[in-house]
Amino acid sequence: MITVGHAGPVTVLSGFLPIWAITAVGWAAGRYDVLGKQAQSVLGRFAFAFAMPALLFLTLARADVSRLATLGLAVFAVSVLVVFAIGLLLGRRVFRRRPGDRAIGAMAGSYVNSANLGIPVAVHVLDDASFVIAAALFQTLFITPLILVLIDLDAGGSATRERFRRILRLPLHNPIIAASAAGITVAALGWQLPHAVTEPVRMLSGAAVPAALFALGMSLNAGRGGKLPPAGEPRPRPGGAGAQEPAGPPPRSAALPVGGSLAPGPGGPSGSSALVQKPAAPPPPGGRLAQRPAAPPRPAGPLAHKTDAPPRPTAFQPVARRAERQVLVALKTVVQPLLAYALARWAFGLDGHDLFAVVLCAGLPTAQNAFIFASEYRLDTALARDTVLMSTFVSMGSLSLITWLLA
Repeated sequence: MITVGHAGPVTVLSGFLPIWAITAVGWAAGRYDVLGKQAQSVLGRFAFAFAMPALLFLTLARADVSRLATLGLAVFAVSVLVVFAIGLLLGRRVFRRRPGDRAIGAMAGSYVNSANLGIPVAVHVLDDASFVIAAALFQTLFITPLILVLIDLDAGGSATRERFRRILRLPLHNPIIAASAAGITVAALGWQLPHAVTEPVRMLSGAAVPAALFALGMSLNAGRGGKLPPAGEPRPRPGGAGAQEPAGPPPRSAALPVGGSLAPGPGGPSGSSALVQKPAAPPPPGGRLAQRPAAPPRPAGPLAHKTDAPPRPTAFQPVARRAERQVLVALKTVVQPLLAYALARWAFGLDGHDLFAVVLCAGLPTAQNAFIFASEYRLDTALARDTVLMSTFVSMGSLSLITWLLA
């Protein structure tokens, strides 16, 4: 724990060193394949389905329920919504993205990793995970439906609407939300659970933080087996930029974590291939661009009547892609915590530990849910993947700086 008051560099280092050290060990284990190809999948599923729910249940069962709905949570919610709106505007006006990819970009710039990094940070640095849990519930119950609505409006089609309904129902079957609801119920009713019940749960919860951080470290090995796929362009879609891709049945969705990345799917700790996109068919002889002059008229898709701004020149695209990723990382790791600080300090009058908790939570990196959603709807997975990785690395310094200045 880092106590509120003056915190020097040594105090900050003592709070974050265990977090970054375990993450680094997990990265090395994944990089050199020490535990086998299925280790990330098994460890991620264990943390998501058992250890993390045990930790959340005990935390909330002993918490004051009135502390969940606080001014700090309101500040966090406003910061997420404002940065999300900025991301949408930049995607439309600056980067000329199609509507679905705008939603993914805005999510990458505002949706915090509140599970497999947020909870460990809260436990070790704030010594209280209740605020991060409340923030995670807000994201899952309010921000996630908003993102899915925006994506669905772009994709269209009955199959997409069915996927939308299926994903929207996932929070009801999410073990993290179920455990949180159970803990809140116990606390609200004032029950005192016997030691024989809480002790096994307590022992299991002890594995939550190391398992989550280790799985996070393993997931940073982009491009290796079971991890995020290599960089590449989004799959081509007949019918124009906004048309739905008729490439076989949609991939099966997996359980989505509460704002984190401990869910089955590519880029998450599970390493499951359920959401990995099938590679596009090889281009005909003559190269990918050679077929464009003689291409037949575009078939009518669900959104073939919609048009976006024309794409930028090919020579500029690599520069634009790099700039877009850098802007989204800056939104997530710099703009959002600064906005949260300004709102909390001068608009809501927060200070001390409450101010610290809000800014630290707002400064968490992008959740890998952004990659999962992009995969599910066949959008630009490279944008989400790169933002997740870059923001995670940058947050190692930014979160330490926030703690040094505010703790």
